[in-house]
Amino acid sequence: MNMLLSRRYGAFAFLALLLVMSWSEASAQTVSATSYTKTTIFTAPTVVCGDGVSNCRFSEWTGTWFMPDGSLMTAFVIATGPASPSQGRTFMPETYLHLFGVTENGTPGYTPWEKGYDWYGLNGGCPPSPSLPSATQKCTEIVYRKSIDGGINWTTWRTDPFQGLTTAAYTPQATIALPDGTLIRRVNGDDLRWQTTTPQTALLQALIPSGGVYPTSWPALDAPGQVVTTSADPSICKYQISRIRALNDSTGRYIAMGQAWRYASGGTSGACAASATDLSGTGIRNLLLVAASAADVEAGNWSIGMPYVSSTTLIPNEWDAAQIADGSGDLLALFRTTVSGATVRRQARLRAETGVNCPSPTNGTIGCWVLDQATLGNPGNLQHSGHPELLTTQEGVIIEFATDRVAYTSDGSSWTTLSGFTGGKTDYYPRSIQDSTNGDIYVFGHVGCDDPYAGYEVGWGGRSYTGTPDPVTAPPNGKGCWQSSGVNQSITMQKFRLAVSGGSVPAVTTMAASGISSTGATLNGTVNPNGQATTYYFQYGTTTSYGTNTTSTSAGSGSTAVAESANISGLAPSTLYHFRLVATNATGTTNGLDQSFTTSASGTAPTVVTNPATAITASAATLNGTVNPNGAATTYYYQYGTTTGYGTNTASLSAGSGTAAVSVPVNISGLAASTLYHFRLVASNPTGTTNGLNQSFTTSPSGGTTYVQSVLNSNPVAYWRLGEASGTTAADQKGVNPGTYTNGVVLGAAGAVPGNTAATFDGTNDHVVAADSASLDTGDIFTAEAWIKPSLLGRSNTIVNKFGSYFLYLDGANKIVLYKPSVGPIATSTTGISDTTSFHHVAVTKNGATVKIYLDGVDVTGTVTNRTVVNSTGGLYIGSGGGYFKGVIDEVAIYNTALSASTIAAHYAARNN
Repeated sequence: MNMLLSRRYGAFAFLALLLVMSWSEASAQTVSATSYTKTTIFTAPTVVCGDGVSNCRFSEWTGTWFMPDGSLMTAFVIATGPASPSQGRTFMPETYLHLFGVTENGTPGYTPWEKGYDWYGLNGGCPPSPSLPSATQKCTEIVYRKSIDGGINWTTWRTDPFQGLTTAAYTPQATIALPDGTLIRRVNGDDLRWQTTTPQTALLQALIPSGGVYPTSWPALDAPGQVVTTSADPSICKYQISRIRALNDSTGRYIAMGQAWRYASGGTSGACAASATDLSGTGIRNLLLVAASAADVEAGNWSIGMPYVSSTTLIPNEWDAAQIADGSGDLLALFRTTVSGATVRRQARLRAETGVNCPSPTNGTIGCWVLDQATLGNPGNLQHSGHPELLTTQEGVIIEFATDRVAYTSDGSSWTTLSGFTGGKTDYYPRSIQDSTNGDIYVFGHVGCDDPYAGYEVGWGGRSYTGTPDPVTAPPNGKGCWQSSGVNQSITMQKFRLAVSGGSVPAVTTMAASGISSTGATLNGTVNPNGQATTYYFQYGTTTSYGTNTTSTSAGSGSTAVAESANISGLAPSTLYHFRLVATNATGTTNGLDQSFTTSASGTAPTVVTNPATAITASAATLNGTVNPNGAATTYYYQYGTTTGYGTNTASLSAGSGTAAVSVPVNISGLAASTLYHFRLVASNPTGTTNGLNQSFTTSPSGGTTYVQSVLNSNPVAYWRLGEASGTTAADQKGVNPGTYTNGVVLGAAGAVPGNTAATFDGTNDHVVAADSASLDTGDIFTAEAWIKPSLLGRSNTIVNKFGSYFLYLDGANKIVLYKPSVGPIATSTTGISDTTSFHHVAVTKNGATVKIYLDGVDVTGTVTNRTVVNSTGGLYIGSGGGYFKGVIDEVAIYNTALSASTIAAHYAARNN
């Protein structure tokens, strides 16, 4: 389900040019930390172990994000409980360890097991598990802390228990919040093998608020939609994800980073690769996924975002990437990898790509990144600091946080130690975030022992293992800080801002004015502060001496071009005005180039909207539109013809001189049958003439209204005929909401309507997706219709799904159901579809509490439980939702009105015209 966002490439390219210019100017700046503070925001609770001495507690794996209301969040793992069997500790039964291919008794074929990875038997109540004894339901706990005052005061927002073999089975470090408040967390299903229904790969879970209230628990791990999916490379056996980031550009994309295991057999099934060198170096790979939007992240829809990196160059391990602020779209990647058996750091530039250089089949349109081997190098002698952490700042530099230093880079290559960061390093496993409103940077980390329960190997369950039983003074392997009562297991927060010196004057571009009227206009431009606090204003007047300034306003202190504007009023009608943008920072002032505009005559030109044609026949139609005279005597007419050159005008008529929009329909005749016509509305008053946008319609054939025309006459907001012969685009007959054929939808099947083909869906993952748009957000009043021919009955077959709003599907009894997600059925038909050989026309209408279901033109509405349908940010999916559709779908249409029973019947009857 790859939701592709529309992108204004021309504007983006211009912005990229400005970014490149500003980056080169800012490269000489010196950046330092200022207003630095460090506080402890949480200390793990002390639990006295059975020996009466040990502090048995643990806290680690921090994550951080901002909620939509601006509140700062952090989340982390805590664990408390006894360290040894003599203190009441139970370890994971060997039965379950066998599921991981390990044992403690030296059985051939198994690997010796270190108790340091066994986090079973700790305190904290877990949800029931069907596979583990209920008496030993113990687990770690995830604590969420919230601050509404910039990290000064903290409250516990929620806690979530979680049971895993190790602390890494679940870490909140990949947790982020989407713009609508939905939380996303990462789970490593491979570490939960005793839960036999949980997929042994990366899982991403969404916690979706309803009315601002979050569910008390996360979805079940084996629930639909919890597995991260990709639309490419069936050779992937499993994968893990450790970082999810929203990109800093205007595309709305997200990236996820981790590792992928391919099938050891080299095929698409069987055992996973055991090492990076399986299949001659093609086994384990650094993995970069890309999602086109927040809605795709929420739905778990990802594509391969980077061709796999050869393991001979870069052994897969933990890594992070941040966007370089030079307008290129490139990423700076920092890897914790292995060379000759030693853990080292490597960095590389990941080049932004589109098209053929991206993994197939869909990444070429979403975009991807290719590792630049020429830039692969060592950024310095870095101490092991857990997972690499990079932060792209609004000042334009990327900061690298580690336990032996904090450094920044302006060019993605060379690094400079960040002065002013007290102590010069972070605590363990740092996570960082910047507040875009004031520039505050927060770094969260862990203080204390890395693994307080690690390395504990004792006699247990009648079996003898290596190590000294129940050590009190010194644990084996030098691990196990659980017996040191003075250990401060805590979460810390470091907070600071960036100060920039030695920088450049602002970069300024004056752009064309907009919104020009007889007395006012909007002045536009861009400002790049080049890393220093900057203010701007516009100068304007009737000469290039200007004479009037707008109010001075802050442009921030970033290192990228930002669009700025100012509304001015009190201008003289029909007058030429000059203006320019002026910006100032500590280095100096930059005057933009002069621009000019002319105000319109006194008054305002008419406001015109061309609406769809109606009452279309083989030779006639009604052209529709609205005109607002804006207080001046106004006339209007329609232009129409078989091209956008039109060629024919209707008679000029009066629209009056009011100040409100009035409907102005006009009937035309003498048209040719089965012909495409274009038209637009034109209106004039003394101030000027306004041309409405183009609309089009097709006249009916001489033998009667076709099915297509009957649908278009009902004015759908979107209409996908699904009749393409090839390609990945499902055209919208309205030209507003194109869809994308995803995961191999087969085209060219015999259609429900003569003269058009249909699309076949495999019932596994095939679907069509159209991005969310204002026209698809129909609220509680809508109609959805389609022709369907299921090839397998007795299962859930989703027909149409407006993600987050509603979906229409066939249930296990083959009845038609309209369903509100996460709530329940709205309506169910009295009869269902009983064959797999014929097409059936299915339609549902909703007008508030009035809900109707139609099958083959007949009202078959059964039980109705009204549930208000609300708009969502999710896309519209054909063939996926409650269950993937297996069979053929054709002629899908969505309306923002509830069509009448007679109209539905007319659509059904028009099939053979």
